[in-house]
Order: sequence, then C-alpha cells, then structure tokens
Amino acid sequence: MTEDWTVVKALADAYGSWITKYGIDGFRIDTAKHVDPYFFGRWLPQVQATAAAAGKPAFTSFGEAWITDAAQLSELMRARQLPSVLDFPFQQAAREYVTGRASGGSLAALFGEDDYYTSPTTNAYGLTTFLGNHDMGRIGYFLTTGSQAEGPELLERDLLAHDLLY
Repeated sequence: MTEDWTVVKALADAYGSWITKYGIDGFRIDTAKHVDPYFFGRWLPQVQATAAAAGKPAFTSFGEAWITDAAQLSELMRARQLPSVLDFPFQQAAREYVTGRASGGSLAALFGEDDYYTSPTTNAYGLTTFLGNHDMGRIGYFLTTGSQAEGPELLERDLLAHDLLY
C-alpha cells in the first residue's frame, strides 16, 4: 500500500525515528522496484529532512533491485527519484571480466551506458558499486566456481576485482 499517503507518512516517521534515535547514516532500500512508482518522491524528502535536522546532511539512501540492464535500472533513479541504486550491471560485468568470461570490451560497453543515469539530480557517479552480496554470493565464490584460477592467480584475480571496484 505504498501508494497510500498514510503508509508513506508512517514509514517516513518510522525511518526518521531510527535516524534520530540510533544515528543511522543511510538506508539500503530492499526490493525497491516493488513499490508504487511515486513512493520515493514522496517518502525520501521526509526522511532526508529528518536526517538534515538530525545533523546528517550527507545522509544517503540507495535502492536494491536485481536488474542487470542499465536502461531498466536507471529508471529507479530517473523516474522513481531514488538518489542511488546498487549497481548490478557493474557487478555482473566485473565478475565476468575477472573470471575470464568476458573481455575488457565488456567493461567499456558498461561504462558507455553511464548516460542512462543522468538527470538533473543523478548520474552514474552516484551508483553504489559492489562485487557480491548475501543474495548472490561473494566475489571469492564467483572466482572459485567461475574460473580455473588457483593459488596466486586466484589472489591476483581477487585483487583485480577490488581494483575495478575502487
């Protein structure tokens, strides 16, 4: 019922209380694609106002939506007004590159899609990058199951993945 203003207000109050009571600096918003398309444009300004009043001007929020297509994922930022999302397209491209399943051209193609995220308030620099998570597995898992690397080569591929992340 995220289209109901009563629900929006109740959620903003609940999240705001966590900011003021516990000093939270940001939120990862799970399953962001499953709420009313206008929800974030109504809810986030209330949460951000509470954060600013609590002395947290750098408060951050990012949505989680397991979408690996940049054009589709960017809609959560551009149309639904999320300030950031987990960068699943990057995760997939980096994983495929470091396991040897893709070339550097796949990374170039990924970065060529950055403009999808551009709006008056967002861009690709605001994406939340990662290499793995609790839903899919960690980068070490992908390296050991998706490549033939062992020993020092496995470590080098892990370091390469983290270099790409940073």
